[in-house]
Amino acid sequence: MDTFARELVLAACLSLLVTATVHAATIGAEAGIGFGLTTVRPLESQNAPGGLVHLGVHARLSERLHLGLEFAQSASVEFLSTNLESAKPGRRSLQTIVVAAELGPHYYDPGTFASLGVGFGRSKLNDATRKIQGVDAWLVPERRLEALGLTAAVGYRVPRGPKHFGHSLALRAQLLPHSGQIAASAYAVTFGLAY
Repeated sequence: MDTFARELVLAACLSLLVTATVHAATIGAEAGIGFGLTTVRPLESQNAPGGLVHLGVHARLSERLHLGLEFAQSASVEFLSTNLESAKPGRRSLQTIVVAAELGPHYYDPGTFASLGVGFGRSKLNDATRKIQGVDAWLVPERRLEALGLTAAVGYRVPRGPKHFGHSLALRAQLLPHSGQIAASAYAVTFGLAY
């Protein structure tokens, strides 16, 4: 994704959020953290365990519709391996900044919710390896990709503690489609605090 396209996506995200905020009576926020799976394609060892952090601010447009800006960052978790000849997934990270539409109750009300987001995404891969078939083919070159970012989530919120605070449990996904495939993705079960 070139610089102009990236700036255009970010400007659209901000303008939609400002428009929603001006016309909305209620603003909500949510932060969450979780654990799941990261995937990079094409790669010999595509999957690796990873963590995900999620932050979102939404404006309430109607009883069950919210529109907002969401940021998510996922990264792989490395484990030591004694098999030097096996392919290694490497260190990978994925960031998304999206405008997201969410259907569900307000953040501090109980109930199920679902959201879809579209915006900007960035992925990075370091230190991945192929199976040893010769020294020259062992290390996978570093990869960086900027492309359209997509997010999705489905979960449940439970009111807890002081008024206007709640907890959420959700399955969240980040996707970077590129060249006819999902070049990078992350899936995680997250636990969040909502206001």
